[in-house]
Amino acid sequence: MGLLDNLLSLIGLGPTVPMRDLAMGDPQAKQFVSEVQRANFSGVDAVVSQMKDGAWDDRDFLLEVVAEVALAKLPAADQIFDAWCKNQPTSSVAHLLKARHAMLSAWQARGGGTSDTVGDEGERLFGERLQVAEQAFLQAADLEPQDPTPWAHMIHVRMCGLGGDVNLGLGLFGEVTQRDPLHRSGHMQLIAGLAHKWSGAGHEPMFQFARNVVATAPEGSDVAMTIAMAHVERWVWDYLFKEDEAAAELYLQDSKNQA
Repeated sequence: MGLLDNLLSLIGLGPTVPMRDLAMGDPQAKQFVSEVQRANFSGVDAVVSQMKDGAWDDRDFLLEVVAEVALAKLPAADQIFDAWCKNQPTSSVAHLLKARHAMLSAWQARGGGTSDTVGDEGERLFGERLQVAEQAFLQAADLEPQDPTPWAHMIHVRMCGLGGDVNLGLGLFGEVTQRDPLHRSGHMQLIAGLAHKWSGAGHEPMFQFARNVVATAPEGSDVAMTIAMAHVERWVWDYLFKEDEAAAELYLQDSKNQA
C-alpha cells in the first residue's frame, strides 16, 4: 500500500485493503480478527460492552476493526448483525456494529472516486445503507446514552453522505463532546465533514477548527492530530478533485505545512 493509498484511505477515499494489519498490533484486536473471521461475536460483545467511561476511544477502535473484518471476510455480515439486533435488542454493541458495517458497505457500493464516477446503482445503495447506519446509530445512542461513539459517526453519515450542513455537524459534535471532550473519532469525523469537498465552504473553516483544537488540547492528546488530518484533506483537494498532482506535491513539500 503506497503513500497515496495511505493518504486517501485516511479520509475514506482509498481502496479497502483487507491484507493490511487492521489490528495495528493490538492483542485484543488481533483476537477479535481471528474470532470474527469465524463469525464468532460472543467475545466481542463480552469485552466491548464493558468498555465505557475512559475507554471510549479504545472501544471505537475495536468496533472499527470488527466491522472492517466482517465486511472483508463475511459475505452475510449484514444478516448476522440484523439477527443479533433482533435477538438482543438491548445490546448497544450489536447496533453499533450493524451501523458501522452498513456505513462501510455504503462506501464500498459507492466506490472511492469523485461523484461523477458513481453510477445510479452505487448511488442508490450508498444512500440506502447510510440510512440503515443512521437508524442503527440512533438506536445505539438510545441504548447507551453516555456513549459518544454513535454521535461521532453520525457526523460522517450526515456531512459526508446523506447531506447535512455545518450547523448540523457542529450540533452532532456537541453531542460527542458533552460525553467525551477529547473523543478522537468525533474530532476526526468533524474535520472530514468540514473539508471543502463536503462542506463547500473553503478550506479555512476546517483549519480554524483544527487550530482551535490544537491550541486547547492537553499535551499528548490524540485530538491534536486534527491539524495533520486537515492538511491531508487539503492535499486531497488538489490531488483528487483538482487533479493537480504538481500542486498536491508542492503542498506536501511546503515547510509551513510540515511544521
